[in-house]
Amino acid sequence: MIKNYFKLIVALFYTFNSFGQSDWTLYNKTNSGVADNNITSIAIDVQGNKWVGTQNGLSKFDGVNWTTFNMSNSGIPSNVINSVTIDSKGNKWIGTNNGLAKFDNINWTTYSLPNSNTNDIYSNAILSIAIDSKDNKWITSNLYLYKFNETVQISFVNYIPNNDGYLNPGGLCVAIDKNDVIWVGAGLHGLSKIEGNNQTFFPGVSEGGGFCISSIYIDSKNNIWINGNVNCYKFDEKTASKIKMYDKKIFCALDLKGNSWFLASSSFKFDGLAKFDGQNWTNYNSKNSGISGNEIKSLVLDVEGNKWFVTNNGLQKLASDGISTLCNNLSTTIIYKNKVRCKGNSFGVLTSIEKNSSYTYIWKDANNNLLSTKNSDSLIVTSNGNYNLKVQDNVCFKSTQLNIEIHDTFPETKQICMVTNQNAHNLVIWENADNNFISKYRIYKQNHTTSQYELAHEQSKHEVSEWLDILSANQVERYKLTVMDSCGSESPLSENHTVILLSSNVGLNGTVNLAWNPYEGFNYQNFEIWRSTDGVNFNLLSNVANNTYAYIDNNPPSIAYYQVRITKLNGCVPSAKSVTSVNSNIISKDGKSLGIKSIENEKLTIYPNPTKGTITLNSSVSMLGKSFDIIDITGRVMFKSSINTISQVINIESFERGTYFIKSSDSNSIKLIKE
Repeated sequence: MIKNYFKLIVALFYTFNSFGQSDWTLYNKTNSGVADNNITSIAIDVQGNKWVGTQNGLSKFDGVNWTTFNMSNSGIPSNVINSVTIDSKGNKWIGTNNGLAKFDNINWTTYSLPNSNTNDIYSNAILSIAIDSKDNKWITSNLYLYKFNETVQISFVNYIPNNDGYLNPGGLCVAIDKNDVIWVGAGLHGLSKIEGNNQTFFPGVSEGGGFCISSIYIDSKNNIWINGNVNCYKFDEKTASKIKMYDKKIFCALDLKGNSWFLASSSFKFDGLAKFDGQNWTNYNSKNSGISGNEIKSLVLDVEGNKWFVTNNGLQKLASDGISTLCNNLSTTIIYKNKVRCKGNSFGVLTSIEKNSSYTYIWKDANNNLLSTKNSDSLIVTSNGNYNLKVQDNVCFKSTQLNIEIHDTFPETKQICMVTNQNAHNLVIWENADNNFISKYRIYKQNHTTSQYELAHEQSKHEVSEWLDILSANQVERYKLTVMDSCGSESPLSENHTVILLSSNVGLNGTVNLAWNPYEGFNYQNFEIWRSTDGVNFNLLSNVANNTYAYIDNNPPSIAYYQVRITKLNGCVPSAKSVTSVNSNIISKDGKSLGIKSIENEKLTIYPNPTKGTITLNSSVSMLGKSFDIIDITGRVMFKSSINTISQVINIESFERGTYFIKSSDSNSIKLIKE
C-alpha cells in the first residue's frame, strides 16, 4: 500500500531591528562572484534568479552561486551592460554598449542597431529595454527608440524625431503600462505616448526649471511616475500635466504592502533611500542603516518583498523592508492532497491553512528556487522533495518546510497471498489494497508451451479478492498478479506462486508412495501429510521438513485419500474470510485425483454468488460461441448474450432482489442469487 506522508520542519528565524545591519546584505567582488562592483541593472526571473548587469559582464545569482557571462566565455557582444529584461518565455534581453543580445539559457543571439556607426562607440549602445504583452521589444539608444520583434520582422523599426516634435532625441527612457501603452521620456524635450499606430506628444511635461525626464516608472495601480534629476511627478493624462509629488525624491517602486520607495537626492546627488507608507517617512542612509553607500541608481523587488539595489558599490539587498519579525500568530501548517496519480502525470496540491487576501505566500523548493510567481495560498507539485512556504503580513513572517513524496509510477505491485486447491481447482487469493486509485486486479497464468505469462482473469477491486481457475488442469500451475489504476496504468507483474501438485502410487507390500513439488511464493516451516478414508474427513498423518518432497505410508487403509498442506503465518484476508492453509489436490492411493472432473463437464461457473451487482461468468473452452439467458423464477428472460470469452463480467445491478437462473443453449443451468 502506498502511503503519502509528509513531515513538517519548522525553521527558526531571528528577529532583527528595523535598521539593523542584519537586514542588509552587500554583494561585491570582495565577498561574492559578481563581475564588477559598478552595477548598472538587474532583472529577476520566475525561478528567483537575479540577472545583474555590470560594467564588466552579466552575472547570474541563484541565491547561492554566481555565474558570469562576458565576451571571453559567451556570445555577449560587450562587457558593458546597460540594461537587462526578461520576456514571457524566459529569454534574457541584454542591452550593451555594442548592441542587443538575447540569451535563451543555452544560445546567444546578437543584433546591431540599424543606425550604428562602427566609428561611434555610442551609436550602437542600448540604454533601456521594455517588453510589451506581444513580446515586442522597445529599446532606447542615445538617439532613438526602436521597436523589434525577432519572430515577426528581422529588422528594427525606429521612431525618428520629426518636425512635430515627436520623440525628440536626447536621453531616451521607455516604460509600458498595463494596457500596452508605450511611454517614452525624451529628456528635456517632453513625454510621448504610443498607443497602437497613434502617437501623442506632451511637450509641457519637461517645461519649467530645466526639468529633464530621466526615468519613467509605472506602478501596480498603473500610475505613471516621471522622474527628473531631483524631483518626481505623477503624470495626469487628463490635464496633460505633471503633478509634483515630493521634493528631492525620485520614485522607483511600489512594494507589495503599498509602500512607496524613493531614491533620495540632494543638489543632484544621491542621498540614500526613503520609504513612504502614506503617512510616515522612513529614511535609510549610510549613517542610520546597513546601506553600503548613498548612491543608489534603482531598485527592484522580488516576490518575497526583498529590495535589490543597483549601486556603484555592488549589489545590495534589503530583507523585506527592514523589519524581519517572526510572527507567532501566523500559521504555516500545510495540507497535502494527492489529486491525480496516473503514471507519468501525477501531481498533488499543497495548501496553506492560513488564508488572507492581505498575506503574501512564497513557495520555494529545497534549492531556494521560487516555485510560483503568483501570490497564492496553494501550490501544485509534481515531484518529490522539500517544499518551503513563507507566509507574511505587513510586519512579520513565518516559514515552514514540508517533505512530499509523490509517486508517478502508480500503481505499485501487489503480491499474491497464496494459491490453494478448492474443489479440484486452483484458488488464487490476494488481499485488497486500501487504495482509492486501484481500479481492478489482473491474474496472469504461465503458458506451458511458451513459458510466458498470459492474462487469465481480471476483476474489479470491489469483488472478493480471490479467483477460482476452473480451467486449471492436473499439473503444476504458476500465477502472477498485477494492479490496474483508474488511469489505465498497470503495475509490473508480481512474484509467481506455484501450486502443490500431489501424486501417488502403490508400492511393494501395499505401501503408498507420495510425491509433490515445493510451493513457490512464500516461506513455510514444513509439509503436513493428511489422510482420509472417504475423501472428505481428513486427519493429520505426519509432518516432514520443508525441503522434503516425498513420503511413504507404510500402513495405509484399504481405501485411502491424501492431501499435502502448508500453513502461511498470518494467513490471507481476501476481504471476506481468513485463509491460512495452502492445500494440494486430493489424490487416492492409486493415483487418481478426487473431484477432478473433465474440463468439458464443468462448463459454467459464476462468481460471486450471491452478488449485489456484477458477476463473472467463467466457461470452458467448449462453451465458446454458445448463447445463454438469465431468467427469473417465473421463466421471464431478463438478459440474453453469447459466450465470447472464457471469463466475462455481467452487470445485473438493475435486477430486483431474488433468485435467477443462468441457462446455456446446451441446457447447462446455474442458480444465481441477487442480494
